[in-house]
Amino acid sequence: MPRTLPARRFLGLIAAAAIGLFGAFLISSPASAHDAAVKGTADCQSDGTYTVTWTIANDWTSAASITDVKAAPVDLKAAVADVAAKSSTTATQPAVPADAKQATLDFTARWSDGYSMHKSGTVTLPGTCTPKPDCVAASAASYQHTFDGAKGTATVSLADGQKLCKDSSQDFSLASYTAQSAGDFASSLPQTLFDQDSGTIDAKHTSVTLTVKLPDCYVQVDLIWGGKAEVLPGFTKGSPTYGSKILGSKGAPGNLSKGDFGAYHGGSTACVVASTSPSVSPSASPSATSAAPVASSPAPGAGGGLPVTGTSLTAFIAAAVVLIGGGAALFVLARKRRATPAE
Repeated sequence: MPRTLPARRFLGLIAAAAIGLFGAFLISSPASAHDAAVKGTADCQSDGTYTVTWTIANDWTSAASITDVKAAPVDLKAAVADVAAKSSTTATQPAVPADAKQATLDFTARWSDGYSMHKSGTVTLPGTCTPKPDCVAASAASYQHTFDGAKGTATVSLADGQKLCKDSSQDFSLASYTAQSAGDFASSLPQTLFDQDSGTIDAKHTSVTLTVKLPDCYVQVDLIWGGKAEVLPGFTKGSPTYGSKILGSKGAPGNLSKGDFGAYHGGSTACVVASTSPSVSPSASPSATSAAPVASSPAPGAGGGLPVTGTSLTAFIAAAVVLIGGGAALFVLARKRRATPAE
């Protein structure tokens, strides 16, 4: 039976190799499944320092405790909490100097089955973080706005908590116009200014609220960069338009404010254009204009007037004679009674 010995030895070698491979698999499988991936991100703060936020993710089916934590160039804000199974946790590393080249985090993750691993993370810092100024010029500031053209309302405010410097300000305006149709801009011409409202953002006022009246017809509403002097009186074919002054435009200065495009066109009826020619009053009726004037009597003692002639003068003389004669008769009778003695 000498020929069977090599075969037995060969089979034994195969079995031993299989057992060894299986054992190696059992030993290595926990290591391949356990992991605590770490990642960091850096944000520049207003004081010119970085804040680094670290995220540690546990891929294993049991919780991991984080120990032996070391952070540089500054410590973490607080201890790192245990990481639940299939979950993650965060840690904050504040006040990293602006001149630091990188921030690092080292730790050991330990699981309940006794497995542990050392992990480290690095964040490269760009070195561009500088302190933000206490105030900014209006031309360098960024803004945000809301716009509801159908209601004729809008708001504009400084973005990101900015403040304008003492001698800096920026005006904004909302304007409504009557239009001739509900079509595109060209077909809605001419447009005439209906109402406007303007406001100013400055060191004391970080926002403005604008409101305009709307006509009961086709209407155009625009929210623009600029004050009352920038509001156009209307639009005709070939006349100037607001262009990129409308907030929310792609170009400057409208693109300095974030929000919806600040132009609205709506309405459902045509606008009635009032006539500018003077009205003509109807001719007065003859009865109203041809009434005979009333002659006024001359004031007492006033001369003038036409001389009295004809029968009027004769009647006047006769009346005077009668009055004089009557007066003389009464005078004689009175004297006669005085001369008669009493009985």
